[in-house]
Amino acid sequence: MKVLFLNLDFKTAIDKLKLQNSKFDIIFMDPPYYKNMFIEAIEKIDNSNLLNEDGIIVVEHDTNDLFPDKICKLEKTRDKKYGNTTLTFYKMEA
Repeated sequence: MKVLFLNLDFKTAIDKLKLQNSKFDIIFMDPPYYKNMFIEAIEKIDNSNLLNEDGIIVVEHDTNDLFPDKICKLEKTRDKKYGNTTLTFYKMEA
């Protein structure tokens, strides 16, 4: 298993990974709470083809944030709540 951590803003990170033709099984996002960057980031990931066909995107966010059931070609599969924090899971639509 290969793990890659990037401490960059998401636009720079996605552009860099796209240039490297990178593909991932799991993409974990922990954007700053209350900044509402998650939809733009997921759209950019989808448009950059960084996610493998069976891959998932996991977004950590405040429980009060509402996430759409679908973003681009990605469908929300579940939410897992931990107090004030929620993990929302997306995968490519079938």
